[in-house]
Amino acid sequence: ITKTFEITAKSTGGNPSGNPTDPGSDPSSGPSGDTGSQSGSDKKDITLGKIDISSWDVTGIKDKEYTGAELKQSIVVSKDGSIATISVDYSNNVNAGTATVTITGTGDYTGTITKTFSITKVDQDINVKTSTKTVKLKKVKKKKQTVAKAITVTGAQGTVTYEKVSKGSSKNLTINKTNGKITVKKKTKKGTYKIKVKVTASGDNNYNPIAETVTVKIKVK
Repeated sequence: ITKTFEITAKSTGGNPSGNPTDPGSDPSSGPSGDTGSQSGSDKKDITLGKIDISSWDVTGIKDKEYTGAELKQSIVVSKDGSIATISVDYSNNVNAGTATVTITGTGDYTGTITKTFSITKVDQDINVKTSTKTVKLKKVKKKKQTVAKAITVTGAQGTVTYEKVSKGSSKNLTINKTNGKITVKKKTKKGTYKIKVKVTASGDNNYNPIAETVTVKIKVK
């Protein structure tokens, strides 16, 4: 930091002996021979050290939710009413977890401050659709029949699994946990059967898990 200071100098002239017979002396100056004083001023630039912000207050940092984009903060570094000029660098500020903020003084300021903030997971939205499927009676009389694509899931984050809900489901129907295919038991009679299924998306590093229960109809005719 460079500051300009005004320096004032004052000097005293005349005959220090106060002898009126001394050549060049002025009797009017009095017994001391003082001819009066002189003063002047000069301006000088003095360079001071930069201000260290390491112990200053930091505001404007708060936890955020995952968005898929880089997350930044509105940071202010201050002390006793003074606000520092700073540069800010981020790391790990996209995915859920702990992000790091490195604040460095610039211009008239020096020093570094490190802060962290949390990026939290968000809820996911899944779209689960069902469709009624039909199997032929003559085929199911001979052997069990497997039905695909009775349930379609879109928008899921993480692994999707399928679980039969016993209450409200036919004993003649089962479902594959990993692919969602429904199996109709051998010798199932003609009619319409229902199976309740809990569809779960496990989530991942950025999304929370979610589950939705749906009902699928299977017709045997």
